[in-house]
Amino acid sequence: MTSVYAQILGAEGLVALAPECRVLHESMGRFEGEITVEMTRNPFLRLALRCAGFPKAFEQAPLSFTKEKQGQREVWIRQIGDQVMRTVQWVEDGDMLAERLGAMTAISRLSPASGGLDLTEWQFRFAGLAVPRWAAPNVMASERPDQGLYRFEIAICLPWSDKPIVRYHGWLATS
Repeated sequence: MTSVYAQILGAEGLVALAPECRVLHESMGRFEGEITVEMTRNPFLRLALRCAGFPKAFEQAPLSFTKEKQGQREVWIRQIGDQVMRTVQWVEDGDMLAERLGAMTAISRLSPASGGLDLTEWQFRFAGLAVPRWAAPNVMASERPDQGLYRFEIAICLPWSDKPIVRYHGWLATS
């Protein structure tokens, strides 16, 4: 079975990825690494993020990342300490990546960059309903190869701010 990213990128797109990124996106399995999760100090936003399924703040915590196939979808499981962040990913409209976390679905385009990917052109649905662009979060998400590691960084901001309410970054060993 072909991975979700392989379905979107195609064979040519996968080959363009650095080995550290390609291994993670073309296979299922378990990967180990480290993650830092930074959260807003606003208690209401922290509570909302926790209810949505985001982990609490951590500094350089061990990360166990598992990808499992579920029909045409993939389940991504991130174990950070005693917390689990589980998302489901699938292909949307033939060339977009959809990822569900709780009641929120984020849809983005995979854009090859520097041996890795940027996720761009974000759209959101909450409980199946489209979130208007003016009310949707701003997301910066990228992955890059770095000295044999797969490095990732995700920052989510409120639509009226460029200060992240949650940011997580780290690395996974893929060899």
